[in-house]
Amino acid sequence: MIRVMLDLELVSKNGNTVITCLKATRLISSTMLVINEFDIELREQSITNILINFNSWLSTLGKKENIQILGDWNSLDNVVLLDAYEVNQITPHFGFIWQPFKLIV
Repeated sequence: MIRVMLDLELVSKNGNTVITCLKATRLISSTMLVINEFDIELREQSITNILINFNSWLSTLGKKENIQILGDWNSLDNVVLLDAYEVNQITPHFGFIWQPFKLIV
């Protein structure tokens, strides 16, 4: 399995959450050794392009079904990322995302 740790920077106002930065790190779980990193700020390009570029980066790591996305200290990032993919009608390039809850607004 290819494990990728996700970290989103988010801003929220009046119940609307916006991704301002997407960071991800491929690591070896047993040693926490960083293998590869993805880091991009939203001001540099649209969220659609960021998701497409993130998918491209993930595709360099391996097959979709072998990629697991894990959240950092909370799982809200995972929920927001899945919602961003859904809103932008982009199929994510990962086979599993840890999502213990679904944000209901």
